[in-house]
Parts: sequence; C-alpha cells; structure tokens
Amino acid sequence: MQSRPASPASTPTDDRVLATNRLLLVLTWGCALAGLAMLAVLSQRVERTSDEINYLLAGRTLIARQPLEMVEQRFQGPLILLGTQITSNASEDVTEPETLRRARLGMLVFPALLLMVLAVWSRAALGPRAALLVAFLAATNPTLLAYGPLLSSDVPFTALGVTAAWLLWRWLQSSRVRDLLLAGMALGAVVATKYAGLLTSAMAVPVVALAVCMGFDPMPPRFGTRPRSLAKRAAWAAVALVVAGAVAIATLHCCYLFASPAFAPSAANSLSSGVLRAIAALPLGPQLLGLLPEPLVLGIDYQTNVGSQQGNGTFLDRVGNHWAYYPVSLLVKTPLATLSLAALGAAALMQAWRRRAMEPRFLWSCALIPPLALLVYLSATRALQMGVRYVMPVVPALLLLAGAWLRHPWALTKLGRGITALAVAGSLFVVVLGWPYYIGFFNSIAGGSQGGYRICADGNCDWMQRHGPGQEALRRRHPQLAFLRIHEGPRFGLVAAYTANLKIVDPEDPTRTYHWLTRFTPIDRDGAAWLAFEVTPAAFEHLIAAGDRRAARDLALAWLRERDFVRARAALAMLPAGTDKEEQSARRVRELIDLMEAAESRDEAQRSEAIERFASAGYPDLALSLMKHPQRSDAIRVFLLTWAAGRCAEAIDTLEQQGADGSRTTQEAYLLATALHDGGPDFTADPVRAEKLMERGPAPPPGSPAEKAWEELRQKVRRAALWFGQAAK
Repeated sequence: MQSRPASPASTPTDDRVLATNRLLLVLTWGCALAGLAMLAVLSQRVERTSDEINYLLAGRTLIARQPLEMVEQRFQGPLILLGTQITSNASEDVTEPETLRRARLGMLVFPALLLMVLAVWSRAALGPRAALLVAFLAATNPTLLAYGPLLSSDVPFTALGVTAAWLLWRWLQSSRVRDLLLAGMALGAVVATKYAGLLTSAMAVPVVALAVCMGFDPMPPRFGTRPRSLAKRAAWAAVALVVAGAVAIATLHCCYLFASPAFAPSAANSLSSGVLRAIAALPLGPQLLGLLPEPLVLGIDYQTNVGSQQGNGTFLDRVGNHWAYYPVSLLVKTPLATLSLAALGAAALMQAWRRRAMEPRFLWSCALIPPLALLVYLSATRALQMGVRYVMPVVPALLLLAGAWLRHPWALTKLGRGITALAVAGSLFVVVLGWPYYIGFFNSIAGGSQGGYRICADGNCDWMQRHGPGQEALRRRHPQLAFLRIHEGPRFGLVAAYTANLKIVDPEDPTRTYHWLTRFTPIDRDGAAWLAFEVTPAAFEHLIAAGDRRAARDLALAWLRERDFVRARAALAMLPAGTDKEEQSARRVRELIDLMEAAESRDEAQRSEAIERFASAGYPDLALSLMKHPQRSDAIRVFLLTWAAGRCAEAIDTLEQQGADGSRTTQEAYLLATALHDGGPDFTADPVRAEKLMERGPAPPPGSPAEKAWEELRQKVRRAALWFGQAAK
C-alpha cells in the first residue's frame, strides 16, 4: 500500500517562536492582573477624596430614574455615576467608609478595561514584546495607580477614550460595519464619562479624514474593480461618521437610562456659555442640541463657564493659570523610565518613517491625535488647572510610544536591552517607594515629591486625602511639630505646612506667590502633601548673609511674634544698603515693629492702626494677636481676620456664639451662612446648618439693597442643604 506524503512539519524555530509568544502572552496578562490587584488593594486603603460622595449620591439618583436637577448631579456624565452603583447598596449611608470601599470595587471595571485594551491593542499593532512592556508600564504607572481606585471620572474617561481609539483603528483596518458601530458606541460612552469627551470624540473626524487621504475606503470596492476616487471615499466616510454619531447619541441616552428628556431647542437662549450659545446661533443649532439629553447640555453649559476661569491656579511662582501648566505637569508626573522609552519610541518611529518602513496603518493618528488635541485645548485656554488627571489620556499615548521602542533594531542590541531592563527596574522602584500614595508622585526633574510643590502645589500634590492623616503621621514622628495654617507668618521651631498653603499671593507683588518657608529645606514630609521644617534664627541669618534680603524682614517678623523688639530691629540692621524699593520694604517692617511696640504699651490708637497695617500686609495672625480684648462691635473684624488666618471653624463658632443672645446682625448672618455653605480648609461645608441659621435671621427688611443678595444666597443654601440631606440619609 502506497503511503501518503508526509505533511510538512514545523521547524524548531517556528516552535520556539510560538512558545515565546505564548510565554509573552501569559506575562502580559499577568502584568495586567497584577496591576488590577494593586488597584483593588488601594481602593480599600487610600482615604476619601472630596468628590466621591457627590458621585455616589448622583449615581443613586440616576439609578432611581429621577431627574438630575442639581448642579452636583450634572458635574460629569452619567456613566461614571452608573459605575459608582455597580457594587453599591442604595440603603447604605454614603458617609460610612465601608460604603465607599464597596463602591470603589465596582469602579475597577474601568481601569480593568484600560489595561485590557492597552494589552490587546499594543499586541495587535506592535507585537507581543511591546504588549508586555506596555502592560507592565501601565500596571506600574503612578498616575493610574493614584486615580484608578477612586470614584472619579478621570480613569473611566481615559479607559473609554483608549477603547474608542482602538475600535476606530480596527474599523480603519477592516472597514467592517461591526467595528464602526462599536466605535460609535465607544465614542458616545467617552462623552458619557466626561464632557471633555466631546472634544476627543470629535477628533474622530480628522482621524478619518487623514485616513481617507491616505487611501482608506469605508466601502472597499469588489475585487477587480477600480479604486474609488478621493471624493467618493470622502463621501462614504462622511456617511460612516454620521452613522457613528447617531450610535453615539443613542448610547448617551442609554447611559442616562432614557430617564432624562432631550434638551428643548426653545431653551437654547437660556444657555450662558459662549460655545453653546455659538452653536445655538447656527442654522439648525438648537435642533442639534435638541438631540442630546438635557442634563448633558446643562452640565456642559456649567462646566464651560467653570473652565473659563483662568485666575484660580498657580504655576511655579506665578499667580493664575499658565499655558505650560499641563505640559510641565506631564513632564514631572510621569516616571523617567516611561518618558525615556517614549522618547526612544518616537525616535524609532521617525527613523522608520525616513526609511519608509512598514508601520501599522493609522495607529498613531488614532492613538495620538485625540489626547494631543485635549492637551493643546486645555493649554491654550488655560482651563481647569487642578492636576495632571485632566490630561490623563496622554498617559496611554506615552505608553504606546514606549512600546514602539521595541520594534526598532536598536532595542535588540545589548545596550537596548540594558535600557529596557533599567526602565523596568525604575518603574518597579517607583511603585515600591510610593506605596500606597501615588497622587503626590513627582519624578526627579521636579526634585521628587519633596520638590513638586514648587511647580504646582495643587491636586498634583494632594486631593485632600492626606490633609488629616498626613498631620497625624508627622505628629507621631515629631510630637513638638506645629502645623501652620494659611497666611501664618514667620516663626521659629519645628513647623509643618500643607503644600497648597505654600502658594499664596505675595502682598508685595499680586502676580507672584511667596511664602517665607519655601527658602528652607524640609526635614521630613508626608508624600507631597505636608512638608516639615526646622526654622532657627541661625538659618535665617545664613540666608541673609547669602544675599536673601527678604529673609531679614521675615526674621524681624519672627522676632516680632516673640515680642522681642530689640532683635527684630537687629535683624533689619543686618541688611546692607539696597535700592529705593528694597529700602521702602524694610522701612515698612520697621514701622510695624514700632506700631506693635506702642500697642503693647497700651496705646489703643496705635493698636488699632497696627491691626489694620498687619492685616493689609498679609499677617492676619499677628493682627489677631493684638486684639486681646475685642468688643462686641469688633465681631465681624475678628471673624474676617480669623478666617484669613486659616482658622475657619474657630471664626464661625466665635461669631455664632456672639450673636446667640439675639444681637446678631443681618451682615453677620449673611457671613455665617456663606461660610457654612462654602466650607473651609479645616471644616466641612454644612449647608443644613446654614439654612437653619438663615431661617433664624435676621433677614434684611423688604426693599433694602441687601434683599436680593440674601435671597440668592438662601436659594443656593437650600439647594445645597437638600443635597447634603440626601448624603446624611
């Protein structure tokens, strides 16, 4: 019997490649699972942030299919609100830690999606080795570890943005209708997490337009027929984008559980933001807005107005928002390992482009255009400068660029492998060193977590998670440590300051920030939230000798706090002759010394002037120290000074007690209600208490100039009290 010819056997090399790819696949998913496990542990360990209760409450309202009428319920899109309810129980008290921890576990679906899509996309586009590197860098990225465990919109926005880009790339590769519809759903989901998703989702238009110019055909002709012209391909691409847009809008309504009506076109004139008013002024503009859910339009209207504020931030020593804030934040908040590999990956891509080497089609337009558009927009408008989390979609783009490094032949050399191994070790070191608090991570460009506040002392340093626990941790290590409040002037001893309080407006130059502590080197810290210093007269004198003229004035003020007028004047005497402006500044401090000395000698006229001068010079704590026996008529003055000194809870309690006998004035009631509604650095807002206080009054008489302001505040307090009342249930 004649035997059949043997089938060609696989070669040892093929088997080895297959086994290697399988091992790389296992390691890739192992990294993703390890990252998810770390996020699960962190979700149960890190403290609450300021926004999490709001998201949890708004999610309960949405699940109950009730209208989202309050601003707090429309602050972000609905998908994040639904995410808070995955593992949450509506009957639980939202203020209980266990409720928060349980809700955070459900939100892990979003970082899990991000890790999965990055692994799948990078493996398909860049190869198995790149996928392993991308998965590892993502699992050890401090920004993802910082925000991934929280009830916040930043990681969901990033995860769904990457998912939409990946699905759009799949459609550009295959032209399959299924991939187009999935991409449309993902684009709608991006907008349903964060309103900035409107911008990133709109970038699908230039991405597709670029692909069409490069030969992409949404409806490929049958085999053997001539390729379509550019005009016909563009027409079919426009049809495809309209279909994707319709699917995205349907997805938005689905995320609102079809419980919110569409925006009424007749209400377009009531919109306040310039962008939406411009859209409403277009032909069919109101009808276009009418396709969207009403809470979405109203939320975008509110957020656009908030985002237009450009004076609420600081950057370096500048007051106000700055165009370089986000690029620099990314530079100092990204591990050097990731930055280095991303730079090498970009260089490898440039060389491949010069050599006309084959790269995955449309990969980089899908991966880079949406996050870069977001970065450029936020930098150009200087909007919402509150932390790197607002440009988090740039992080996955950097990770993909880092993965592209392994496609270059350089990466296979001994030097290239050494660079990759060093980057892996550096990423592990960042995770171990920062555990479990990663919000305050800064790389060595910024001087580490200890020096990050010099660049951006805001949400990049802490999101109020370590405000209380950080004090306790430092107090255990330094029992004699004094914790400074905002605007507290120079003093001696062991002191600690919350880094956000180190960026206050310089009384001598309102365009700059200044704090007397920042000239010293910290001796201890809690992450990037709190810094501890040991301040001595010798340290001041050393800086004065080195040419720091302002240190002499601060030394004089420190002695003034001790009521040592001789040494205060001696500190100023250490100054050499300076310019007219410098001499004028020193003269003002000498006058303060004279005024305080006179006030301490029971000269009441000088005391009153000294209080005003110290307050206007930015030293409310020293002004308060002169008010040893305040009268009832000084109540508002004491309140404002105490509040300015950062002792907000004390200010409220003191003013409320002084008016408890029925002597409270309308102005005092208004100040108390405003303070209780807004909250302060040392106490939580309490609008319920503010509402009760306004009910007791006294309200302004009808027809008085204060009646309108009182009524506006009363309405605002009532809405907030209703919201907080839900939180207390």
